[in-house]
Amino acid sequence: MRIDRMLSIVVILLNRDRVSAKELALKFEVNTRTIYRDIDAINMAGIPVVSYQGNNGGFGLVANYRLDAQYISVNDMKTIITTLKSINSTLHDISIETLIAKIENLIPLNGGYQSVPETAIIDILPWGVQEKVKNYIKDINNAITKSTLIEIEYASLRSEESVRIIEPMTLILKGTAWYIFAFCRLKSDYRLFKLSRIRTISITDTHFSRKVMSYYDFSSQYESTQPSMVTLLLQFHESQKNMMEEYCNENDIMTIKDGFYTVNVSLPDDYWVLSWLLSMGDTVEVLQPLHIRDKLCESAKNILKKYQT
Repeated sequence: MRIDRMLSIVVILLNRDRVSAKELALKFEVNTRTIYRDIDAINMAGIPVVSYQGNNGGFGLVANYRLDAQYISVNDMKTIITTLKSINSTLHDISIETLIAKIENLIPLNGGYQSVPETAIIDILPWGVQEKVKNYIKDINNAITKSTLIEIEYASLRSEESVRIIEPMTLILKGTAWYIFAFCRLKSDYRLFKLSRIRTISITDTHFSRKVMSYYDFSSQYESTQPSMVTLLLQFHESQKNMMEEYCNENDIMTIKDGFYTVNVSLPDDYWVLSWLLSMGDTVEVLQPLHIRDKLCESAKNILKKYQT
């Protein structure tokens, strides 16, 4: 929309001494004549835009023309900008970029912004995140913004692969993993897809009408259908203490003898629990319940058999 583009141009001019018509045209994907018409309209609205000629020419605002910040401190602005920049380092969203520029405009020229320390930084990408996931996040965010269908090749936790056409609705960062909440046309229902399990992705040109279900509504229903919980009594070596503290209260861990501890921890009674326990090898022993011990024994026998053949 023209009004949105004009507002964005004003924000850019408030934060730049000079910007060329060509640069603005490229940024907003219009021709330079459209930019000149926008500048004329901005001038008519009472915002003083000056035109500069020559090799370093372009547009700029009259000196000292700035908006006034009345309600938030420089510290507040620093926190907001740092957070938004962290988010946008992954999403690359032009609307967030514009919002950052708007907030930066509210900072007084001599307000001491540069001297305000960064007391907290939010890095929303976990260590060692796959490059493909970074690209997926950007592409999916664009598809969500434009309401366009996505075709994915997806592998389930049990490596069952399928091709899905999905209506992307929301990107979610949960723990250290990224997910896409979407309506799946194959299943005719809402689903949560883990980005690391998407084998390939294709953004189509087909638009869809966004449905009313929110991620929070879906999440509350999803939790009610999750596997039942099982309480494990574990004995583990001190080398796994930090790992255990990720899944239980530190006060629940009891020392039993030199270098060994016990803990009761409740986890979903599914395939993941077995994988998690096996990943710690002989540093962890399941004391209770017996059915989990039996499953681990069977898995261990199968592993031994595989390596002995």
